[in-house]
Amino acid sequence: MSILGIVLAVLKIIGIVLLCVLGLFILVLLAVLFIPIRYRLFVSSKEEERIRLEGRITWALFPLRINGHLVGTAYHVWVRSFGLYVYDSDYPLAHKRNTIARLILKKLGFDDTDNVETKQEKKLRETKEKVFFWKKKDEEPEESPDGFDQGDDLFGDLENLYPEDDHAPNDSEQNDQSSVSGSENDKTDTETTESGTTGSESFDSEEDPFDFFDAEEEAPKKDIYDHIMYFFDRLNEGVSRAEQKLEELTETCNRTWKTIVERVTETTMKIKVLIRRIRFILKVLEQDCTKKLLKIWCKNIWKMFCHVLPTKCKGWVHFGFPDDPQKMGKILAFAGAAYSLYGRNIEVRPDFAEKVIEGEVTISGRIRIFTMLFRIFRMLVNIPMVKLLWFLFCEKTGRNDPKRKRRRGRKRRRKVSKTASSAASET
Repeated sequence: MSILGIVLAVLKIIGIVLLCVLGLFILVLLAVLFIPIRYRLFVSSKEEERIRLEGRITWALFPLRINGHLVGTAYHVWVRSFGLYVYDSDYPLAHKRNTIARLILKKLGFDDTDNVETKQEKKLRETKEKVFFWKKKDEEPEESPDGFDQGDDLFGDLENLYPEDDHAPNDSEQNDQSSVSGSENDKTDTETTESGTTGSESFDSEEDPFDFFDAEEEAPKKDIYDHIMYFFDRLNEGVSRAEQKLEELTETCNRTWKTIVERVTETTMKIKVLIRRIRFILKVLEQDCTKKLLKIWCKNIWKMFCHVLPTKCKGWVHFGFPDDPQKMGKILAFAGAAYSLYGRNIEVRPDFAEKVIEGEVTISGRIRIFTMLFRIFRMLVNIPMVKLLWFLFCEKTGRNDPKRKRRRGRKRRRKVSKTASSAASET
């Protein structure tokens, strides 16, 4: 067999593999687009229990399942794929619940979560520790509040501080020492008082060193010329201060005026920009293409909403408010007005004797991705959308300006006149 044949065989195998992969990808894409996502909601309420809400979302039964329930503030959500747990709100490691998959991963060496505790395991361990702690506390003997045994002598160690060989100080000796120290302190106090009195007498006997400040020199008498010069000096100072204040006032007035002018110009520019935008929006809305586009959008959005709505709805509701007949009448009036919407599926049971609020309702529906994408495609790809985009492009580039339109009309007329004159000359 030649090398060329081997190469061709390898290329054939690669082509077959690529075709298989492409076919598998197209199959998965078609499954995602056409297999609907189904949802189901169950709501129940009784007299003694709270409102219980259960939900389920499935896609092709096995590939994806999302379940959850809510009772008051407690909730539980878990996700499964092909029967295996992927996420669980109560278990941080959800794959530990998959016994078969866990064994396979452990054999392959990918599972090292044996020593990791879950929330349930942690709760059990804490409760066990609390129980054993109280048992141990009951079994242990009672101790004194200060941490000492009853048989211990508190002052037993103090006897060993002064043994018989060393002479411990008696009470009489301690009193003698205290009396001696007190006499010494009295002597020091008397000395300090005597020294303080002598110092004060010597200070009073000496002359005051600051007496020369009290002797004021006689001020010289001022003439009329001095008074006139003093008056003019004060007048000059007042004029200079008035000039400074006038300059400061003019500067502040100029600054405030400039800020007022700048703010007025900014506000006027903003108002002009806002008016231009409003005029542009109104101009866009006045176009025929925008009106047609809005109709298409409203139609497709309504169809998407109808597609998402539940297809099946069954249940019953039992209620009664005998103490409040006004409230009962309002509820019945609303139920009677909306009877055409729920009458075939939901049974309403009013009770005029007992106060009751209970019921059970199940809702189910489906969402197909292909229909949603098709509606979005119809909203974005259509002739009015193209016309609107072209109008916006012309407005942005300035092609819709009336001056430019006049120039284009003149150029076209000139071209037409030239072609007509050339044709006449040829004939």
